[in-house]
Amino acid sequence: MLNEITFLSSLFRTVLFIPVVTSITVAMIIFDFIAGPNGPIQSLMMDWNVLSSPIFWKFEKWLPMPVIAVFSAWKWFGVQMIIFLGGIASINRSLLEAADIDGASWWRKVTKIILPLIKPQIVFVMTINVINGLQMFTEVFMNFDLQGGPHNSALTPVLHLYQTGFEQMKMGEASTIGLLLAIVIFVLTMLQLKLTKGKD
Repeated sequence: MLNEITFLSSLFRTVLFIPVVTSITVAMIIFDFIAGPNGPIQSLMMDWNVLSSPIFWKFEKWLPMPVIAVFSAWKWFGVQMIIFLGGIASINRSLLEAADIDGASWWRKVTKIILPLIKPQIVFVMTINVINGLQMFTEVFMNFDLQGGPHNSALTPVLHLYQTGFEQMKMGEASTIGLLLAIVIFVLTMLQLKLTKGKD
């Protein structure tokens, strides 16, 4: 765990945080090169016989959204890392010391002490990830313009809103989509506040 790393810990955290401060456009170009058919990831998988041939994920029916989800997780991992490290740092060290004295294993300390005590941070991160997914636009637009990928496999609510309002000029329908999206985000936010209320 990053909070236990003492050697070059600042360097590791800085490297993991770099994608956050990188623009989505530049980050997507880098990610597309790494994960593309000529990139190092697929080359390594072919060397290990995991893949028989390169995969052009932008043209597959089921791959665009999972790949973009992986990109989003990599892009914003640094923010989540800071949130979790802050939650772990707030844990009373005497609890972990008592567990060490009782002979608890690392896994038992994580599952029985750390994870329950950082539940607010876990719920918060899950909530903002869902909200970010609902609001995603640039990532899909960069790869598929306004088409939403093969068979609309990467279509997001915001992209659908844009298509409806600015391509089809159905402003009333687009406004309804935007209002429904705002309601969903509000409900998710209230749910997150309720789940974490009194847990800080």
